[in-house]
Amino acid sequence: MDTLIIFVGKYLIFIAPIFLLYYIWTRDERTKAIKESLLIGIGSVVGWGVSNIIKNILKIPRPELASDVLFKNESLYSFPSGHTTFFFTLGTVMYFYHKKTAIIIFILGAMVGCARVLMGVHFPVDIFGGATLGIIVGLAIQIIKAKFLTKYF
Repeated sequence: MDTLIIFVGKYLIFIAPIFLLYYIWTRDERTKAIKESLLIGIGSVVGWGVSNIIKNILKIPRPELASDVLFKNESLYSFPSGHTTFFFTLGTVMYFYHKKTAIIIFILGAMVGCARVLMGVHFPVDIFGGATLGIIVGLAIQIIKAKFLTKYF
């Protein structure tokens, strides 16, 4: 069970591009789907980046249970959860193009957040903050797209 929690909490994020490939392959208009997938992917990375900026501003330490060996490449700071922000940004932007896939992504994001708490690297408030930030960034990406990028997407 611990191995599954660690996989979900640490490595599931690397499977996220599969959702974008699925989206591209299930669309009739491939060129449009590729452009939209590019927007979805960039939006998710922006969400992760914003969460890291906030982490470094607030500097809220991780729980004491965080293992130095298992998480040596991660930030020392906890709030908001970057993994959760990534998934919720991905899900929010995807929602505007493929609702069923977005719902799966939201569920996976919640699973990742729970796993990160169970692993001892985040507090529950970090997960809530990451989910909220991801939704806000995802909506901001859509607003920017609607106002400035409609001729490209």
